[in-house]
Amino acid sequence: MLWPELKRVRRFIGKRFDFRGYGLGTSQERTTIYVPVAGRLPITTRASLLENEAQGQCAQLALETGLETSVNQVDIEIRRGDDEGLAPLAIKLDVEGAERVVLDGLTETIDTHRPVMLIEYSDSFEACAAYFSERDYTIYVGEDRGDGTLICPDLSTRNWIAAPNEHAHLFAV
Repeated sequence: MLWPELKRVRRFIGKRFDFRGYGLGTSQERTTIYVPVAGRLPITTRASLLENEAQGQCAQLALETGLETSVNQVDIEIRRGDDEGLAPLAIKLDVEGAERVVLDGLTETIDTHRPVMLIEYSDSFEACAAYFSERDYTIYVGEDRGDGTLICPDLSTRNWIAAPNEHAHLFAV
């Protein structure tokens, strides 16, 4: 259910897009994710580790689309990101609130390679921003939050950037 969608994305983006058929966390394990389905279409962008959140997404999808909805359970492998031997220049996280768990499993990689991070907003923003502040990263947002974070005007209001201070000039307005 998940991997065919990502393979389609790769066909559009090309070899610049790499994906692995597993999730990231703090340890090697298996877990269930809950994927809302509208009609016959899995809506993986609204998947969750929590079944009740996926049910809530189904209710919203039913209102938005008028289609019958359901939740599919998908068993996936979880790996610790630091065990993957990656040396990324940039990382995009869109993990529906599990950002801090993924970051905790990537700490060595982040500290060693200092990638620019593009992260979707969630309730974990404050905890994640503190994580990056401790590592000499600058936080950029797409709109004024009134909390002193820097604004990057071309950035979507759905995402925020954590840039290593040595690369922060690339995002300066």
